Amino acid sequence: MSVGVVTSAAGAVLHDIAVIAARRFEGIRITVYPVQVQGAEAPSQICAGIRYFNRVKNVDVIIVGRGGGSFEDLSAFNEESVARAVYGSQIPVVSAVGHETDYTLCDMAADMRAPTPSAAAELVVKEKSAVAESIVSCRRSLDSSLLALITGYETRVRSLLSRIKLYSSEARISQAADKIALTRRLMSGAVAAMIDRESLTVEKYRESLENLNPRAVLRRGYAMVFGGGGRLIASKEDAERDMEIEFADGRVAVSGKGL
Repeated sequence: MSVGVVTSAAGAVLHDIAVIAARRFEGIRITVYPVQVQGAEAPSQICAGIRYFNRVKNVDVIIVGRGGGSFEDLSAFNEESVARAVYGSQIPVVSAVGHETDYTLCDMAADMRAPTPSAAAELVVKEKSAVAESIVSCRRSLDSSLLALITGYETRVRSLLSRIKLYSSEARISQAADKIALTRRLMSGAVAAMIDRESLTVEKYRESLENLNPRAVLRRGYAMVFGGGGRLIASKEDAERDMEIEFADGRVAVSGKGL
């Protein structure tokens, strides 16, 4: 940081500003534009100092000041030309004229008023430890923000990759294969169920036919009698001399001599 000072080179103001600035932040650069702070030439020289720093732009802030004095001693800082030069400065101006109870047009036109030149140095130059702490805090905040930003982008990238994988050709083929396998299982189950139903129906018909089969009756101990020509004899009046009796396991020829 660099501080420009518009003040008398012979007064105590410059010494106080330099000492306080060096104590608060070692190595601070102070550039002085020496001027008369009272008398007929003072206003034009003060304006010239302000314009000089705005022209060369080699400082970050300008302190315009002088020590205490009577109202007449401070009159140069009540000149309209000085107030306009301070107000029109592109570089921030701190007015440090007189003591705390002294007010001038320069104070009103400046970006900031300091009650004394020493106070102006304290306002402009921050303590080195405070600056270092602020830098560390800003770095931590920046690190945290960057980490959150990186984490957010990583999450988005992972989401996009999963989407790409989901809609890739391999994924679509795999999904189609799964659908085909599911359809095959469903069809197999439906066919098996239909076969089971038809098997039950066939079994019922088989049982019905079996019950109607005459030979099933023979297996229960009954027999059939056949006469000549294979004629079924169902009554004793139809009995013949030579007949055959059919059992479940075969036929036996019989001869009825007494008939």
